[in-house]
Amino acid sequence: MVNCAVEDAPHSEAAREKVEAFFSRLGRAFCGQLRIATQRGQIRPRRCVADVAMFLTTLAQGINVSTKVHPGPRRAARAVSVALAQLS
Repeated sequence: MVNCAVEDAPHSEAAREKVEAFFSRLGRAFCGQLRIATQRGQIRPRRCVADVAMFLTTLAQGINVSTKVHPGPRRAARAVSVALAQLS
């Protein structure tokens, strides 16, 4: 999806729509899970849940790019750990 977003979306309406639909689905999934976790008292976001979901969607794509250069789970785990620390 990252390649499509970077290489195709600037030049293709169909690619742009595909990327936007993917980001939208991922953001809704994050948002739903964040709301559930908030209701259960598992997290206490300092910001609007929709904004946190957008951040996590962006982070997920950044991790996808980063793993191309830095394969393995270590770097991604550190990024996720920092993000999750902001939710407690």
